[in-house]
Parts: sequence; structure tokens; C-alpha cells
Amino acid sequence: MNEINEAISYESNVNSEEVKTIELSDGSSVELSSTDEADNSNSTNLQSMGFSAKSTDMGPYRTEDKKYGARLYTAWVKLKSAGVTVATLKLGNHYSVGDYGLKMRYADVGGTNGTVWSSVDASCEVTDSKAEKVGYDMNAVGTYKLNGKLNNGYIVLTSYIKLTSLNKSSKVARVYQKYTYRD
Repeated sequence: MNEINEAISYESNVNSEEVKTIELSDGSSVELSSTDEADNSNSTNLQSMGFSAKSTDMGPYRTEDKKYGARLYTAWVKLKSAGVTVATLKLGNHYSVGDYGLKMRYADVGGTNGTVWSSVDASCEVTDSKAEKVGYDMNAVGTYKLNGKLNNGYIVLTSYIKLTSLNKSSKVARVYQKYTYRD
């Protein structure tokens, strides 16, 4: 746990285009990444079916300008043991950007799954739904219960989406995003 938290707290991951893989001292590994894209959850295009554009920046930390509209920030963790993927955990943050700042519409755990080695029961909740002023953030929490041959226990992902600037005339917000992993 300390190895994972040390790796994801290192700020050089900002706007990384690669998946962050952490090799743990017990021989297992954890992959961390995130995406932020236009939220088209009511449409049938490729992004809403789980595919994202290759130009999307990935990494546990992100700072980007967002145009007004619906957004989807997805934090994900892939747990591996002995080179085998044990589970993929996802926390989707469906939020909107506008003159009001940021509003979390809802969160989901879609795309979370186990493998033949484990099962995952997942739930989530929005714990803070508004970031209406610069410096404020909003949060969601995903809770994942793993049962299996290689892993058992609970893991919690917590997302933080912070409004760092808001330009109402150009209809753009600067947003800082990160998530934490806890077991």
C-alpha cells in the first residue's frame, strides 16, 4: 500500500500519456491511469461504448482546460498478480462545466470487472457534487470488494476534481484532477 501511494503522489505524472505501472516488492503490480473526454453517455458513438481516442492524455494527475459542456473523468486501476490481471476497477465521474463552475451529475463503476481469478462487487457515491468557486473541488468515492484466489479485501478509489480557473467570456474552465487508491 505504501509503495502504491508513494508512486501516485509523485507529481511528475501530470499529463502523462502512459499508463503508470507500479511493480510491488511482493512480485505483483498495479496499473493506474485516467481519462477525461466529452461525456456522450446518451449516444452510441465509440467513446460511450468504452473506446477512447488515442490522443486522450492519461495519468493519475491531470490539469487541463475544459470547454463548457458534459465531461466524463474516469479513474482506473488494474490489479495484477504474477503477471495475471486479477481485476480492473473503474470510477466514472460524469460532470458538467459551465458559468456555475463544475457540477457532478453522477458517478458510476461501469467497466469494473474481475476475472476467473476473482470477482468484484462495486458501488459508488458522489460525496461532494459542486465546485462553484475557484479553489473548490468535488468528489466521488468507489468501493470495490474483491473475492478470489489471488486477492481478497476492499479497495477504495476517491476522485478529486478541482476548479482552478473559470473564464466565463471564453467559456473555458481549468480543471485539476486526481484520484487516490486505498485498501
